[in-house]
Amino acid sequence: MTHKRIVVRWIDSQQIEGWYPLEEINLQREPTVIETLGHLIAVNEHSLVVAASYGDRPPQVCATMAIPKRSVIGIHEVPPPAKFFTMEEWDGPHRATE
Repeated sequence: MTHKRIVVRWIDSQQIEGWYPLEEINLQREPTVIETLGHLIAVNEHSLVVAASYGDRPPQVCATMAIPKRSVIGIHEVPPPAKFFTMEEWDGPHRATE
């Protein structure tokens, strides 16, 4: 695997569904800050391409997203895990309710 795992913090627009009288719309709305966690697949002049899932046989990706560079606030590289746990070894959040 040659790509990096990253978290991208970026600004996205907001949408209000349906029709509303103009006086009911808050014209001071702020854009939404989004955090996307994924695999950095490509970078070009205008965007970062991030995939939610990566498969290695053959190399393939799923759920890709192009994030405009001008919307990016910051990027954090996620280091590879020191160890992958089996389900029997893992003591994750799901066990707190058992």
